[in-house]
Amino acid sequence: MPELTQTTAHYNDRFSNNQAVRKSSVQGRNGAVVSQSRVATEAGLKVLRAGGNAVDAAIATSLAVGVAEPWMSGLGGGGLCLIYRARDQKIFGFDFGMRAPRALDPADYPLDPDGGMAGDLFGWPKVVEDRNLHGATAVAVPGMTAGLGLLHERFGSRSWASLFESAIALADEGLLVDWFAQHHIANNASGLVRDPGCRAIFLTPEGLPPAPVAERPRCRNEALAATLRTLADQGAAALHEGPLAQSVIADLQALGSRMTLQDLADTKPHTYQPAQAPLGRGRVWVLPELNGGPTILRALQSLQSKEDPFKGAAPDPAFFVAFAKAMQESFRYRLGELGDQEGRRGVESCTTHLSTVDGEGNMVAMTQTLLSVFGSRVLLPGSGLLMNNAINWFDPRPSEGNGPRPNALAPGKRPLCNYVPLIGEDVDGRFAVGGSGGRKIIPAVAQLAAWRLGYGLELDTAMAQPRLDVSSPESVGLDPRIGQDTIEALNNAGISTQVLRWGPAPNNFAILGCAESSDQGAKAAADPYHPWAEAMAF
Repeated sequence: MPELTQTTAHYNDRFSNNQAVRKSSVQGRNGAVVSQSRVATEAGLKVLRAGGNAVDAAIATSLAVGVAEPWMSGLGGGGLCLIYRARDQKIFGFDFGMRAPRALDPADYPLDPDGGMAGDLFGWPKVVEDRNLHGATAVAVPGMTAGLGLLHERFGSRSWASLFESAIALADEGLLVDWFAQHHIANNASGLVRDPGCRAIFLTPEGLPPAPVAERPRCRNEALAATLRTLADQGAAALHEGPLAQSVIADLQALGSRMTLQDLADTKPHTYQPAQAPLGRGRVWVLPELNGGPTILRALQSLQSKEDPFKGAAPDPAFFVAFAKAMQESFRYRLGELGDQEGRRGVESCTTHLSTVDGEGNMVAMTQTLLSVFGSRVLLPGSGLLMNNAINWFDPRPSEGNGPRPNALAPGKRPLCNYVPLIGEDVDGRFAVGGSGGRKIIPAVAQLAAWRLGYGLELDTAMAQPRLDVSSPESVGLDPRIGQDTIEALNNAGISTQVLRWGPAPNNFAILGCAESSDQGAKAAADPYHPWAEAMAF
């Protein structure tokens, strides 16, 4: 058998091989919330307890997690959302992702004449001065606020302003820096120190990460608290027209962005009929077009076409081989036809997922992002918004041969992205799942759906199940708990493998969150390896 490569991302290979980490699911009759932050989950549950529905809870959780976990998402980014409405027995899809400014000029992003690869998620060729990765030139037009506004307009039941209460309180308190927050700040300090706004909020006067000692420091963003109050009072449109929008554009243009007020004013979320496919004893729904949904469906349909793909009581070596082959083929199609590019394992990605369920069976699966950790590393002084770097989603390479590449950088264009909320259904009920982790999200969500609908694994077992990271056509990353028989089966099938370890701040596998609704009520489970992730129910 070929020797296995040990890959540990930011961590040396000194962690225990005999450690089990687990979080129990939670259950209640009236609703449940799961997110990557306990305080954000509490914000959503507070809204459910006050009589809000799943959409109200999702908006409150979304706003709170953008404050509590600012390096992952926020109003300077965008997201995707699936909503199941029990009254209509229908699933609705929304895309409020980012797009390139209309005045963007691809000539502003020449490839570095010295060559090399960009030092972030996608392994693009390096652009001069990393203009597509850091700074205001990397910022795309944000869609998050417009998306939340549309969700509330369509399905909200509580007042818009009331959904901001927890986020405003968290912003007033400031981000409490514990070891996990310090980990993210320290890993990105070299980028944060270059931006005056980021430096003022996240670093000490000496430009160092704040150290949690006897008195844990707080990162206070007073401008963000004021922006949240403005949006609560004036509505989502305040970020797209008027004084707040003018402040955002003035700050961005002063830093070199080509974004205009018209870009903000023209921001409109896209509404979709979700795509669906049978799986095991049920069905799954995802968003179509420029996200990870089509790649998941292609892989699951290939897997479903195999004879008896879910035999036995639990995933076995044959399943993992079939899954790896189906997902690798799906990624080959994605990379060749849809324009994404080869990802890099072990690099932190910046996304967060939340799921909510209420007592009537309504549910939300929402994934939101700034793209890279801390996005563009630009924090606007007037509004306190930490901005995305979604320009990095585009392929910066010049066109060759038969015209532009499928995901080529262009003005006003939407990029191909990796996040993928999913809703699954069988005779027992429905579940809403998604995750963070760049391209790792796609295989992780697909496996959980297969385990729930193919094998009928209950939620706790499915969340704890060791899985593969099949986010590359070339090799498969695997959890060492998966078993030697599976490793040998993959290698015997000609599939190159490498062991990926879980660390204290998980990067090598996607971070999942799942909520369910059935006749027994609501249930939710948080990723066991993420130290802040929490599920709550009542």
